[in-house]
Amino acid sequence: MSTTDTIRSSVSHHDDLIRLIGALDYAPKALQSQQEYIRGLNTQLEVVTKNIQELEKTTKKEKKEHKEVSESKIRKFAYRVGGQGNKYDQRVEKEHREFVEALEKEMRAKEEAELFKKILDEGNEVLRNLTAEASRHSELKAQLDHLYKSIFDGPTSEFPLDDQLERAVHQAQQRYDQIQLCLNSESQVVDLLSRAYDLSARAQQEMQQALSYSTWDMWGGGVGADMMERNAVSTATSYAGQADMLVHQAIIHANSPDDVQPIPGLQIPQISSTMDIFFDNIITDMNAHHKIEMATNQLQEARQFLTHQLSSSRSRADVIGNDLLQASNALSHARGELDGYRRRLFDQVAHSGNSGDGGGANGTAPPIPSQYAPPPYPPPQFTGGVELAGGEAAQDSQPGAQERPEMPMAPVPSWGSRNPYAAQMASGREGKDSL
Repeated sequence: MSTTDTIRSSVSHHDDLIRLIGALDYAPKALQSQQEYIRGLNTQLEVVTKNIQELEKTTKKEKKEHKEVSESKIRKFAYRVGGQGNKYDQRVEKEHREFVEALEKEMRAKEEAELFKKILDEGNEVLRNLTAEASRHSELKAQLDHLYKSIFDGPTSEFPLDDQLERAVHQAQQRYDQIQLCLNSESQVVDLLSRAYDLSARAQQEMQQALSYSTWDMWGGGVGADMMERNAVSTATSYAGQADMLVHQAIIHANSPDDVQPIPGLQIPQISSTMDIFFDNIITDMNAHHKIEMATNQLQEARQFLTHQLSSSRSRADVIGNDLLQASNALSHARGELDGYRRRLFDQVAHSGNSGDGGGANGTAPPIPSQYAPPPYPPPQFTGGVELAGGEAAQDSQPGAQERPEMPMAPVPSWGSRNPYAAQMASGREGKDSL
């Protein structure tokens, strides 16, 4: 079979390989990004697990001390005989408060660990899918390389223009891979901030509940109001702590150190209601109400800043995604130029037998694709107004609101077909469905 016949018989198979490879070009870099993402989560989970072990020891110690003080009849009798009954009550209350605070810290750390495990389970499922797709991508490229090698055995000085076009493809592939990595990282940031936003919204709702219970307490709600107020604050603190942890993860995965900033307002200060339970009066009730009110306002401001950062991250992902479209087109063009040149070259060689002029006497060399240079994409500047993706203004929950505020889900990006992995995270679907 002649070279021309060989080429002609391979055209259909070649086109299929090019199409399938193009559809999976995102997979290798997406797999690399996901592997780094999983490693980071595993490292953080190890830190949280060690912290839990230390907190469990602290809780056990505080529980033992509380039990020794509260259940010691001899110690209680000695205080009473010495006329220091009030000091004994204060000692019992102090040990109880320290035990409760230690237990709350332990429970919050365990909730953080559970959140990490949930995100890891989802991430490992994505990792398995990407591993299969990257493996398929490698197999297809190996088939394409084998096809080219069977017809045209790699770079050769006989065909210098072919070597130039191969270098152009290599450079376009490098640029494409670089943008893919940036897009994957930014999309992970969007996913983490989306999860953090949802958790902060839950924390805001719990703080509104705590304000309601605190108001009720000031009007004579008693121990029941104190307990419900404390429970709401504890739940809000847990949600806010998890949101803060996710923001720190977003900082780690950001393309630039300045892209994502810490949000101090997500760290709700300690608001203890134990004193209110034992010494309930209008002064302690008003003091607790004031602290809760300040923490609620602080959390509301933090959520505004978080909304702005999420919107900015989505904007950056869209800009990088548009760069990816251009890089993908440049890569496809470079591959097409190389493929077209080789088809014409083989046809000319088969008919003329002249292979030393770099393309045949009657053929003209196809142009070498120009280097792709994407426009710069600095982080969007915050001008004071908070906008969500799509231009909708962020609305903060008003005091007393019962419905949890929701961040509008971003539409599927126009570049989604070039990187489904990043598109799923950037659109916020995975994060919102999992919480």
